[in-house]
Amino acid sequence: MKARHYLAIALALACLVIGACQSPEPQTATPARVENAALNIAITDLPESFVLETNQDTTLRFTTAGGEDDGLLWFEVGPLSSSPINLVEEVKARRTAFEETTGGRYFGNRELATPHGPAYTARGAIETSDGVFEEIWIYTIHPAEYRLVTLVYRYPSAQDSADRAAQLMSILGEVESVEASTEEVEETTPESSSG
Repeated sequence: MKARHYLAIALALACLVIGACQSPEPQTATPARVENAALNIAITDLPESFVLETNQDTTLRFTTAGGEDDGLLWFEVGPLSSSPINLVEEVKARRTAFEETTGGRYFGNRELATPHGPAYTARGAIETSDGVFEEIWIYTIHPAEYRLVTLVYRYPSAQDSADRAAQLMSILGEVESVEASTEEVEETTPESSSG
């Protein structure tokens, strides 16, 4: 009789352990939309790898889930331009900046196709008092205005840059203008469709 009792207790404990080790039911995440009116930039669905750090005035910054020491991404938007914006020249200037920085290295560049036109990357490394960091700079044209948009992603150099580049591309694919997102909402409201 004692053996059955011990067996029942062992089975009950095994069920508890197995139940505790199982993954909880997946929760459906609500898309995180981020808008910065001063920059006229919207991130339609913030990728899970990023967390909003600052969204105030012309400052739009994100960290990775590990915090600023693990990765920092920020947007820079230039003034309206009436003259041509040369993205290739921006990459060349960034290359020079990498190479002229003490301990800086330039790793190369790529041309990208985005929904808003071409974009170019420049990747390199810089030394800071906190260690060596890699940076990927993306230069493109604003989705609604003729302005230079720059995305900069800084992360510890020991990290896999291919994974980091993929994270950066995931957020680049979500960029649109705040005005465009407002127009889409207006087009789909009941008032606008009732004629």
